[in-house]
Amino acid sequence: MGDQPNLLEEMKAVLKPHTGSKESIEQFFNRQLHERIVGERLDQPMPTVRLLQLSDYEVDVLEESWSNAQLKTFPPWHTRKNPVRTDVPLIVFRGWGKLCLIDGQKRVNLWIATENDGPHRVLVVEPHSNVTDPFE
Repeated sequence: MGDQPNLLEEMKAVLKPHTGSKESIEQFFNRQLHERIVGERLDQPMPTVRLLQLSDYEVDVLEESWSNAQLKTFPPWHTRKNPVRTDVPLIVFRGWGKLCLIDGQKRVNLWIATENDGPHRVLVVEPHSNVTDPFE
């Protein structure tokens, strides 16, 4: 657990460029999570669903290495293959019986198309056991 703050901060740094001026990192993360769970694009996180707080009080961030076979389990959110960067980890949510790719779809599409089997660095965000599933 000693690396937890470093991985949590790294995860936030990876997401930061996506937020622009209208969203916080937590709003962006939760909107992406809600989109993946309900299967549609949203302008904001669902107002009736409790937001997951990206803090060491609510989540653990784990570092893992994944192959393309593991990445292919995610339904593609789009087909673009032009990532701005390929040297940052993917961000995945794993919890409440769900597995969602939060950030990195362009990288995944590129790696699958070019048969770059990795291993690919993944930061996995898992809610603590006391954080109940807000979608139930």
